[in-house]
Amino acid sequence: MREYWIADPEKQTVQVHILEGGRYVTAVYDKNDEVPVAALPGCVINLAKVFAG
Repeated sequence: MREYWIADPEKQTVQVHILEGGRYVTAVYDKNDEVPVAALPGCVINLAKVFAG
């Protein structure tokens, strides 16, 4: 697996873990961010829409 995401709906954050050089690198995004999907170049997820409502 090259990439996996963990969403926390209460905190409205997403942790993105990307495999680089045999280790996972983690980035944390909040509801105001747009997150690039490493596995799908050009695809970006708008977290404001994900956590809306």
